[in-house]
Amino acid sequence: MRFRNITKVNLKNLSSIHPPRPPHVVLVVVVVAFHRVHYDTATALSSANK
Repeated sequence: MRFRNITKVNLKNLSSIHPPRPPHVVLVVVVVAFHRVHYDTATALSSANK
């Protein structure tokens, strides 16, 4: 119960700190970041295999 209340407060603080963004913008940012990390990992693995 206490943890759930802390989470709600943290979410409210985060939403008040950051300006509200549409969900698709957040999704695009997450996808781009994921692809960049995945690409970096793939290049690191391929260079390590050589």
